[in-house]
Amino acid sequence: MIGILLQDEKFPGVHIAFGDPYGSQTHADWKSKTHVDVLTRNCDVWIDSDQIISKGHYQMHYLGLA
Repeated sequence: MIGILLQDEKFPGVHIAFGDPYGSQTHADWKSKTHVDVLTRNCDVWIDSDQIISKGHYQMHYLGLA
């Protein structure tokens, strides 16, 4: 990550957002005064029993690239 949120959100990992859903872009019908983004580094991500990200790197065989 480089410290620029809009670019850091694109790195492999987990991005969780709390607060305002930016309704003009998402069509959500509610608002919040705040919006907080949470990003991880070097995370492991599992879907069911399949690990798709290991230590922040995609497992290429799940992308059809290995």
